[in-house]
Amino acid sequence: KPAFTARCVLRTAVADAVGFSLGTLEVVRTADEDKIVGHLGP
Repeated sequence: KPAFTARCVLRTAVADAVGFSLGTLEVVRTADEDKIVGHLGP
């Protein structure tokens, strides 16, 4: 996909993630992660 259509780029020391066509993006602290997605399972 063309770079200009990227809506979010998250970078770490080991990986990059690029989001396209994002309806909603929520960035949460690791400490709060279980509250948001913990019910989804492993």
